[in-house]
Amino acid sequence: MQTVAFSPDGQLLAAGTHDGTVRVWRLADGTPLHTLTGHDGPVQSMVFHPAGDWLAVSAGTPRIWLWQVSDGQLLTEMNTGSIAIDRLLFAPDGQSLFSTSITIDSEQMRSWPLPAR
Repeated sequence: MQTVAFSPDGQLLAAGTHDGTVRVWRLADGTPLHTLTGHDGPVQSMVFHPAGDWLAVSAGTPRIWLWQVSDGQLLTEMNTGSIAIDRLLFAPDGQSLFSTSITIDSEQMRSWPLPAR
């Protein structure tokens, strides 16, 4: 495993791997719920939305994937164009998703629009 994230209610665990796969489990009984694929590199950062219904994933590339936790469907994919995403974080109120990018020459933080709820 490359990285893990717990849902805000502590009921789910997401684990990202070097091959770009994310697996989501229900912790109470260890039931695997979803396998999320299509990330274009090793999963580097994941974060659950404060409501627990979305999971944002980055793979150290210029893209962010936003997944619906209930059914494992991809909601949207966001692209920076050229700067790789290092870390992701939802605002505590859930209204914004932030990413950080660090290169030899620069550091960047960006706010991303989220789909309507």
